[in-house]
Amino acid sequence: MTTSVNNGSGINFGALNSALSGSSSSSGASGSAQAMQDQFMKLLVAQLQNQDPTNPMDNSQMTSQLAQISTVSGLQQLNSTMSSMSSLFNSSQALQSASLIGKQVMAPTKSWAYDGTNNLQASVSVPAGTTQMQVSVVSLSTGKIVDQMTTTPTAGQANPINWDGTLADGTKAPAGNYAIVAQGVDASGTQTALTVDGWQTASSVILNGSNVQVVLANGTTVNLSDVTQVSGAASTSSSSST
Repeated sequence: MTTSVNNGSGINFGALNSALSGSSSSSGASGSAQAMQDQFMKLLVAQLQNQDPTNPMDNSQMTSQLAQISTVSGLQQLNSTMSSMSSLFNSSQALQSASLIGKQVMAPTKSWAYDGTNNLQASVSVPAGTTQMQVSVVSLSTGKIVDQMTTTPTAGQANPINWDGTLADGTKAPAGNYAIVAQGVDASGTQTALTVDGWQTASSVILNGSNVQVVLANGTTVNLSDVTQVSGAASTSSSSST
């Protein structure tokens, strides 16, 4: 049986170029690269069998086509590998977050439940360039500032806060819910609100694709990336929802 080919140099490289471009830019079936390889090899064999010895095929164009087919196949294999790596990473995150349940985690906190005895412990993230930090303790029942302190922080890292419940007048604060608010001041006098983290118990986790969230005992939810420390020991202070 005779297989017909194009006149001249044989293979219609322009048409095959167009087909290859469409295949490389498409996210269709995984077998498209293999199908293109099969098509090209059939055309190549037909050309070799029927080419005119006085007008042989252009080797440079054939080499270009082989390179394009190799690129298409390589990209599809790379996509498959990256997809597998992403799945493994998500599974690893899920296992990591599940191990947090029941443990104390340091995460952004809006309020603390003070029991009248144990200190409230917090951590303030202080950016580089901060020359002064003001920390205020606010009673959530009255909305008033009950204690305030100004310190020279260690800029560029987390600074611990330990409030023993002593009010500005020297008396002990009653048990209740309190907020710790921090502001930083740079050399130019510009004030910036600072993030305050507190110890809380992780009660469960939410797995939503690549986004893993931790549900805290006070009912709030934070991203896994917002958890800065983990401790298996019981915290000396707990947080409450506002």
